[in-house]
Amino acid sequence: MRFLDILGLARDNLARTKLRTALTATGIAIGTAAVITLLAFGNGIQALAVGQAATFSAVTSVVVGPGKAGGGGAGHPITPASVDQFRGLAHVNHTVVTLSTPPVKITVDGASAVAPGAARTPIGDSATLVAGSGAGTADTDGLLVPQSMVSKFGGSAGSLVGKPATLTIGAGVCCNDPRGGIVYAGPQRTFPAHVAGVYDDTGANAPRDGSVSNLVMAAPLGAQLDGTASSTTADAYLNDVGYESVVVQTDDARATAAVASSIKSLGFQAASRADLLARIDLFFNIIRAGLGMIGGIALVVAAIGIANTLVMTVLERTREIGIMKALGAEPGAVRMIFLVETALVGLIGGLLGLALSALAGVVGNVVFIRIVQSQNPDFPFTNVFVMTPVLVAFGVALAIVVSLLGGALPSRRAVRLQPLDALRYE
Repeated sequence: MRFLDILGLARDNLARTKLRTALTATGIAIGTAAVITLLAFGNGIQALAVGQAATFSAVTSVVVGPGKAGGGGAGHPITPASVDQFRGLAHVNHTVVTLSTPPVKITVDGASAVAPGAARTPIGDSATLVAGSGAGTADTDGLLVPQSMVSKFGGSAGSLVGKPATLTIGAGVCCNDPRGGIVYAGPQRTFPAHVAGVYDDTGANAPRDGSVSNLVMAAPLGAQLDGTASSTTADAYLNDVGYESVVVQTDDARATAAVASSIKSLGFQAASRADLLARIDLFFNIIRAGLGMIGGIALVVAAIGIANTLVMTVLERTREIGIMKALGAEPGAVRMIFLVETALVGLIGGLLGLALSALAGVVGNVVFIRIVQSQNPDFPFTNVFVMTPVLVAFGVALAIVVSLLGGALPSRRAVRLQPLDALRYE
């Protein structure tokens, strides 16, 4: 018997029992829709969570240190040329260079204060500003004054911004940095600067060890201080000793690991938290698996319904089976008829389940976003039910496979019927 003949016979048999076929296909459709909808929701939530996490600075940052001879590098410093290499890498948004400096005395309008020094560019990176601005990279002699120091100069934080300042280093300023920074015990040297802003160093932003907050200056200015402490120029200092560290910021956390790998290949140390994004992705993969299993329960129930329906069908068609066998139908052909019938029911149920899942996704997406936006009006309207082509194909295939599994036992029973017993059956 040709497959087309079997297909036509299976179609005619299903057409004779329209109600039973419709009910069985509906069971498969509900189970398929449950699986696809839950997995689509898992896809959407995973994409949303990973997309949001990919913008967090903790997972988009690569902290770069100088290369170490004999292990992970060639013993070379992070020079300005090295930083230019980092900036030229794909997916790199910007870089933040840092330096330690000697303790400094800052003088504004005749009033002075002493504080540990630190340098970075942009000077405002990771700082909470209460006045002024420090985000630019073109500022070469700007300062960020800690809020706790403002009272020593009189006036307010806002009035301090923009004023010229003088920085002084030397033995008369401070003989030692309690935090182990660069020490300059030579004659006093002064450097012109200006106050670019005031940053918050109170409350949660206060130093954890209870020490005095840093006077933060632009990296070029810090290089001048460090060069003087090393009896050289700023350019020579950066090309010889280099920056203490560089934070390389990527535009997407999913590219952070590749950027860190590229920096390591240049001979530098590079540490990132790209593994955090992988853990988030794994967490949601586990959730998706759980959602799929919950939806799969409905399909198992549908498979039991198919098996029960086909057992009754075999009993009702016992005489028909006997006649087919008496006329020479092979056991394989009889089995194929029942399996094709179940596969057609699964296909119908799978396609109907896709339609139900698409409808549930549209409605669920609107409801979910409305609920979230009622709590957070700035939350973007995005699709949280993502039906990928792979998921669609998987849903239909799963419906057919479950139907075939449900019809396996009844079809085996039909094959084992003896023609004479079947013809005697009332």
